[in-house]
Amino acid sequence: MSPVSRLVFSNFFENLNIDSPNISNSSVYNLSFHMFLQQSNSSRS
Repeated sequence: MSPVSRLVFSNFFENLNIDSPNISNSSVYNLSFHMFLQQSNSSRS
């Protein structure tokens, strides 16, 4: 994954966290983000 798309996605998830500043919500978003990264990494190989 390119650094640019990683930056875009981290900004996207940060914006979600701003909208719902709940610890449990932010961990759900972080989990989704990591799952997305794993998927993109595995689909490339």
